[in-house]
Amino acid sequence: KESKNTEIYRQFLNKPNVLDVIYEITNNFPSKDATDFQLDQMIYDNDEVTIYGRVNEFADVGIIQDNLQKSKLFKNITVVNKNLLSGSKTFKVKFQLKLEIKDNSGENE
Repeated sequence: KESKNTEIYRQFLNKPNVLDVIYEITNNFPSKDATDFQLDQMIYDNDEVTIYGRVNEFADVGIIQDNLQKSKLFKNITVVNKNLLSGSKTFKVKFQLKLEIKDNSGENE
């Protein structure tokens, strides 16, 4: 029944549901071997996803961004900001990423 409801949502609104978004982010996020990270918040609003989190180094934000670029669901993955957190021994860089949802109208025909 839930699958049917989400399919209706996708067909009529032509937007992925939140589970699709979480699944895609999970599959395209770097492994813990590549970089340590902490996700603080994710916001899915209309055609945009915003991810807030923390990593150990500035370069780790680029690793996350590069991995998300491989997604078939997102486009224009941009770093909105990244700031050094003073006094932190781990997860020293706070970041915000913005991901646009691709327009899939007509692709499944």
